[in-house]
Amino acid sequence: MHRAFLEILRLWDKLKEESEDLQQEVWAIVRRTVISEHLLSLRKQMAALDSGTGLYAALGALPAKQFDVVVLRYIGHYDTRRISWYLGITTRTVDYHLRKARERLSPVYRRILKGEDTV
Repeated sequence: MHRAFLEILRLWDKLKEESEDLQQEVWAIVRRTVISEHLLSLRKQMAALDSGTGLYAALGALPAKQFDVVVLRYIGHYDTRRISWYLGITTRTVDYHLRKARERLSPVYRRILKGEDTV
């Protein structure tokens, strides 16, 4: 929360001048900051796990937004609209990040389905 308040303080003058809905903008900053911090911690934990298939390492290696979207969709079971709201991005951007993450993870999926060991 401290990071969120520092971000709001840093942007306060700009937010007051340019925001049509100041409360919504401030809440978006809080959501993004708090959720991003939690997801960053989860990302580090997953990257350190050994699934024996390389899946956790592959998840941990995803770019931040792709990781966030995958975790919220498949672990949190959130729909696209809810992910969009949490991350402060459009639903189309959520779909884009999910599609790109699937592309990056597909070699790992294929190895798992074939029953091959990771290298």
